[in-house]
Amino acid sequence: MLANLGGATVLERLVKRVSQAKRPDVVVLATTREPEDDELTAAAEALGLSVFRGSTHDVLVRWRDAATAYDADLLVNCDGDDVFCDPPHIDRIIETYEQTGAEYIVCAGLPFGAAPTGIAASGLERVCERKLEENTEGQGRFFAAPGIVSKAEVTAPPELGHPTARMTLDYPEDLEFFSAVVSELESGDEPPSLEQIVALLRARPDIVAINSGVQERYWERFNALYQPVQLKSA
Repeated sequence: MLANLGGATVLERLVKRVSQAKRPDVVVLATTREPEDDELTAAAEALGLSVFRGSTHDVLVRWRDAATAYDADLLVNCDGDDVFCDPPHIDRIIETYEQTGAEYIVCAGLPFGAAPTGIAASGLERVCERKLEENTEGQGRFFAAPGIVSKAEVTAPPELGHPTARMTLDYPEDLEFFSAVVSELESGDEPPSLEQIVALLRARPDIVAINSGVQERYWERFNALYQPVQLKSA
């Protein structure tokens, strides 16, 4: 999160990006109480960001407690490694929640790593009560059980789709990918729109290729670490 990306930290770029969303009441960094996250907390506070510190491994409990602390009915999660998370879809998730009351809202049709996720506090509380694991990384799997939460889906327009682009930051190749995009589209203080990013990647498959080779490695690791979950009976 504090890596340099074109003259600014990854954190700074992500905060500037998600702050373009018009509907959220507050933007919060939800991190751990571990001493190693003190530097991250200080950097976030220097950017004027609200910070909540909670559980280290139980991400769902951390989110639940953050939602409680800020009296939030809906949490829209943008993972810290998803540098190009799309602000208009943050707003679309909030609008969908208002229209449907769905407790778990996903975005379909966005590039890998560009999609936020909406989780209602009511659904999050229910999952936290029924989960058996304390390590809740790979959070989406906890909402997969039929009937655990009500669900909705936001469908992205075709011009935002890219089936092979990888927009998440786990490996050195990912940082190289983001650096290449930022270098091509850097202009003033405003982050490039996802539409601009996707248009660039469609025209420049060489940039897409920078980190395409790590996607299989990513899924192998994910599937090895995060198995389907069992939930307590209601």
